[in-house]
Amino acid sequence: MSSEKFDYILYPYLKLLFICSLFNAVFFLSSGAFAISPLMEDADTPPAVSVPPDTLWDQSDNISSSDISSQDFTDGGGAFDQYDSRAADDFLVPEGLYWVVNTVRVFGAFDDSTPDLINSVDVVFFADNEGLPGQLVTQCVYDDILPEDITVPIFLINLPHTCLLQPGIYWVSVRANIAFIQNGQWFWYERTVQTLSPFVWENPGDGFSTGCVSFTPAQDDCGADFPDLVFQIIGRELSIVRPIPTLNEWGMMAAAVILGFAGLGAFYARRKGIQA
Repeated sequence: MSSEKFDYILYPYLKLLFICSLFNAVFFLSSGAFAISPLMEDADTPPAVSVPPDTLWDQSDNISSSDISSQDFTDGGGAFDQYDSRAADDFLVPEGLYWVVNTVRVFGAFDDSTPDLINSVDVVFFADNEGLPGQLVTQCVYDDILPEDITVPIFLINLPHTCLLQPGIYWVSVRANIAFIQNGQWFWYERTVQTLSPFVWENPGDGFSTGCVSFTPAQDDCGADFPDLVFQIIGRELSIVRPIPTLNEWGMMAAAVILGFAGLGAFYARRKGIQA
């Protein structure tokens, strides 16, 4: 059979295969089961939460059934990069203490469209800037680390090295790295009560058409239902010990000279008073 005749016979089948593939792709991305969404209403009962004894900050109460996407869509070719998003919430290190953070625990849910599996997570700490995340805390940026169980949407994340924080307000962000077509989405649970500032959210590519292309209060401007996120900061605290001021060698010499002149002055003043 000549190649021309073979191509002639094969061409209609290739055309049909292309049309079917295109139809399936459109159906897959537009169907309710596989639609990408910034928010999810979880039908399941919010999980019961334990509080480890070394918990430094606990926002695991008042869990709602609403959650928000915080995900890097890692599908090849950047097909879903416009949907990459990140949520963050703040916490307070009290005066007089240092915190040595070794674990972050976040509470969330997977969607129901695909097998539940993540590649890794990113954990980032920010300094506060007037109620919004500011500068990165450079020694507290962790990319592509694994929680204890990548199949469970409540992530217990042991940091590869500790994060030392001085007194002040900080923000923590956790983002799941997931290929959407294979494994769907992860959503971070919202909390019904607010502590400190409301949580913020960003979607730099604006794939969700919220306009929240940089960190923005999520409930006020990005469509979230509630003001806070559900998470725990775990580690240990250290008291700040203020050293008692001491004099070095030169300081002691200076003090001796001053005291010597003061003593001489008092001696001459007394002697002059006696002579008078």
